[in-house]
Amino acid sequence: MLAVALACSALYALLAEASGFEWPGAAAIDAQDLSSLDQVQRQRAAERLALRGGPGLRPGLATLLDDSAPSVRLIAARILARDGAPEAIESATRWTISATPANRRLGLDVLRDAPPPLPAPALRAVERSLSDADVTVRLLAIDTLSRQRDIAPSLLPIAAATEDDNREVRLRAVRALALSHDRRAVVPLLPRLGDVDRQIRVEAIHALAELGDPRAAPALKRLLDDVADDVRIAAALALGHLKIADAAPTIAALMRRRPFEEFARQAALALGELATPDAIAFLIDRLREPPLSDELLAGLLHAGAAAMPALVTEAQHGTPSSSAAAVTLLGRLRAGSRGADPALTRVLVQVIQGHTSTAATAAALDALAAIRDPESLPVLFEVANDPTAETRRACFRALIAIGDERALPLLERGLSDHDAEVRALALRLGAGLGMSTPGALGALVARLGDPNRAVSQQAVATLVQMGRRVPGTLEPLLALLARAPADRAVADALEIAATPPDDGALLAAARRSSGVGRRAIARALVAAHAAQPIESDGLAELLLDMAAAGGAEAEVAADALTRVRPTRGVAEGVARAFDAAEPQVRPRLCAALATVGGDLGRERLVALVAAADTAAPVRAAGAWALALAPDLSHEGLAGMAALRLALTRAGTSHFPAVAANASAALATIGRRAGGKSGSASLRLLAPDGAPIVHELLSLTAADGTVVWTMSGLDGSVHLSGLAPGPYQVRLNRPEQRIRIAERTSVPPP
Repeated sequence: MLAVALACSALYALLAEASGFEWPGAAAIDAQDLSSLDQVQRQRAAERLALRGGPGLRPGLATLLDDSAPSVRLIAARILARDGAPEAIESATRWTISATPANRRLGLDVLRDAPPPLPAPALRAVERSLSDADVTVRLLAIDTLSRQRDIAPSLLPIAAATEDDNREVRLRAVRALALSHDRRAVVPLLPRLGDVDRQIRVEAIHALAELGDPRAAPALKRLLDDVADDVRIAAALALGHLKIADAAPTIAALMRRRPFEEFARQAALALGELATPDAIAFLIDRLREPPLSDELLAGLLHAGAAAMPALVTEAQHGTPSSSAAAVTLLGRLRAGSRGADPALTRVLVQVIQGHTSTAATAAALDALAAIRDPESLPVLFEVANDPTAETRRACFRALIAIGDERALPLLERGLSDHDAEVRALALRLGAGLGMSTPGALGALVARLGDPNRAVSQQAVATLVQMGRRVPGTLEPLLALLARAPADRAVADALEIAATPPDDGALLAAARRSSGVGRRAIARALVAAHAAQPIESDGLAELLLDMAAAGGAEAEVAADALTRVRPTRGVAEGVARAFDAAEPQVRPRLCAALATVGGDLGRERLVALVAAADTAAPVRAAGAWALALAPDLSHEGLAGMAALRLALTRAGTSHFPAVAANASAALATIGRRAGGKSGSASLRLLAPDGAPIVHELLSLTAADGTVVWTMSGLDGSVHLSGLAPGPYQVRLNRPEQRIRIAERTSVPPP
């Protein structure tokens, strides 16, 4: 019975949290259960009252503050105390000063969770608990005081707790003093620097650093010779945080004595915080002793502007490795300044022109990339022809970061470089700046056939980023597609590159391809013929074969078939494909049935849309497809009447997609004279890039038209008849996160 009662209580909690559900008479039952003889029932009633909330909560729970069962009192007091109920705070205060240890723990447990600040009587009771004989009570008292907004009023009792014989109490007391931000806490913390427990010594050091009182400096300096590494490291970092300048020589001397220990690495951060001339000079000297630790570099970065003069000197006169490191740090310190520090730009140019070392030159070029000073272009033009590949790479990285159109003349040089990485970087530069000269575009086309796979991939990415057709790209793209049919970037570039005169080449490539490669070519046909029909009988036959194959091939072919010049053979083929298609593919074929299916196809759609038992996705797709059918003005009165009646009936459907598409189709038919329309294609992708398959969604055009459709197996969505974009996309599942890759948006021809 108890298990059943608990299960019912849990079920009630879940229902109460969901939409405010409550069983009829539940409040009356809870009121009765508060006086039940069963302790568990009383406790569950209190929990249910807390879930219900409202103005009637407090009186019922207040009756439980004197309950005989500690667990019931605790539940009631906690719930009331979290709302700041005075009666709960008063009861907990009484329990805290009780003679029974269990009651004292109970009281502190409640006061710990009460919103601060506590009333003065409760605060005094907690402070007295710090001297309780029960260690659990003392720990609860420390935790309660630590949660107060202002610890200062309780500083003396907490300070006394740092002398407690229990290690955990001392540790928590030290942490509480750190939270006080009261410099009076320095005095009780100083003795803890000699505590027998190493962790307490470290926590005391952290607390003194947090308080920011330099009076702790002498004691912290003595700890630099502590036997424990973590104590020495904490002391050095605290001295740095406190800006104790005269500690720099001692810290530096210890670093020299133990150059490869963890202390040396961490102490570099302390010297960076000190940022005194001596500290910076020591850190600069360490730049000449590779390998360089991350902490050393971080220390110099933390020193900031104070380290700039010494870094400039090291950049000009240091060893090859220290000069490169100094130059890198200068670039990071002035990153994004874009010419605000011309003196630094001159220094970096001098390092590049001085040819001190390949590493220093590359570092200086990367620093120019970081500061992005356009006035550094002349030296970048000089080194674009450097014999060292690494220098040329760094040069183009800088040009990309600066993004100045004056770098365009270097494109042809970079695109024909002997080094593959330089060629790839030149392509990125061209994509960012926009290449337009015949020479640069010709070099871009050549890079599509680059023997280095990374370069050819970057060339494809550049074409996609540019988003415009470049003459001569179709054949190399088809060659890349043959080698890597599943490369989505190649397919995207092919959609941009294809034009109607390319139909012959696309047909030949499609006949050599299968599966995903052939689908990419079909998508290219859709893009190429957005404003001009497909006249090729060979392509029409190919698309009908794909439509008959079913699955993803049929989905893509369905979109392309809407572009085919209507013939009797095409109409019959589309009808056969529609009859044989899987349920999830059939909606995609509705547009083809309307546009190239002839009179029989339109009549078929009218019947499907009018029938209430037609599958909702097919009925919705068919309703919108009727708005796309050509030559509706020639249908005659009877034909148009049947079409409008079917759409009117569909407009009353309880399926939102069917009703919306039917209404949108009626409105579209009413405001256009012909059957021509614009189109849009996009892909739905999850945040990880995976396609969102067969997802119902709506597109809202700029003119307010709302049309529902469904994504394909590759996440693609193709919709004709809408006004030109932009479009607002909504998924049927609003919780599904998406990103949209838009492909084309073509206005009516």
